[in-house]
Amino acid sequence: LAGHPARAQRASRLPRVGYVSPTAPLAELAGPDPIDGIARAFIHGLRDLGWVDGRSVIIEHRSALGQPERLPALLRELVDLPVDVIVTGGAAMARAARQATETIPIVAIGFDLVALGLANSLARPGGNVTGLPFDAGYGMGGKRLELLKRVVPAAKRISYLTRPRAN
Repeated sequence: LAGHPARAQRASRLPRVGYVSPTAPLAELAGPDPIDGIARAFIHGLRDLGWVDGRSVIIEHRSALGQPERLPALLRELVDLPVDVIVTGGAAMARAARQATETIPIVAIGFDLVALGLANSLARPGGNVTGLPFDAGYGMGGKRLELLKRVVPAAKRISYLTRPRAN
């Protein structure tokens, strides 16, 4: 019998997620008194999906520590690593991320990418920037109602509370 030579399998590389925070570093946010609720939700959401930092994903976190002028250098660090995706929130950070790379996907959370000129539309953003705004206008209200009716088809009355937009 002829044996087959043993071949070493390549160790698979864990995906790298770059996360940019405007305030406290991500490691500080994982503690008992997190400062940034979005960062906390991001970490917990990843865990809920089975993505654990250091085991199934590497989260490269950078913090501007409240100094927006640091954003370009922090994003350049992430691009140079390189990371597989950049996650950020806030218009200034999304713009800085877009200026740092045209190839690495950017997921921007919390604002209207179309209004900022970072995406062509919510359905087909184009380019490397995508995300979901907290309030994408009246069109999102209809979509939310549609999803709610699918989840709770017997609902007869639905109330929607919001705060007025600042002009």
